[in-house]
Amino acid sequence: MLEQRFVSSRIFVLILASAASFSCGSRDLSNKRAIEGRGLLERPVAVQSLAAVAPAHAFHAESLDLSSRELFETSENPKFTLRVREFSLPPRRGPISTTFTTPVFLEMRTDRGTLKIGGNPQLWKQGALVTVPAHAPIELGNPTDRELIVRLYIAEAK
Repeated sequence: MLEQRFVSSRIFVLILASAASFSCGSRDLSNKRAIEGRGLLERPVAVQSLAAVAPAHAFHAESLDLSSRELFETSENPKFTLRVREFSLPPRRGPISTTFTTPVFLEMRTDRGTLKIGGNPQLWKQGALVTVPAHAPIELGNPTDRELIVRLYIAEAK
């Protein structure tokens, strides 16, 4: 019995020693791979601040109640332009009014809000696409506790 414990403790010590030597060797191997540009990379020496990095399509405040951002614009064809914009209303804000010189499509990105087109209330349903004629006044309101997002698709024929 004593001999069996001695053998088991020797095996345990051998396992620990081989694990320690393997981990030292694997660190050197991972450093070598990191230098070659593959494998696990070491931690960066200095962490850079992300405060100065702005997202590519950040919202910009148009007023206290409305922010917008340009998501896409193409003008490859000189006779046609397509733009995609988003409006964002903070919680419990609005109504805000706006008009467009061309017909637009409004896509409801969130699940609640108020919408009037030309003074007529519209049914607000998430994912719905509503056509707005040119020069028709649009009125958006957000009576909820969450941000309201509306996407606009603007197609202009020149």
